[in-house]
Amino acid sequence: MTREQAAVYRKAERECRMVFENREARLAWERERLAEAEDDIANGRVISGDEALAWLRKEAAWPA
Repeated sequence: MTREQAAVYRKAERECRMVFENREARLAWERERLAEAEDDIANGRVISGDEALAWLRKEAAWPA
């Protein structure tokens, strides 16, 4: 991390306390989701193309 990046990080940490208070919980949640995704890929549970777009539209209520 550069000196400038570290300064920006420290400023954000001071100004956005709630975001950083929950950082460890968010990172743990993200690690769990990544592990689930890696397991899905390893076990062949992968979709693509139109099938993936249809799933995203259904799950995220995306417009057609």
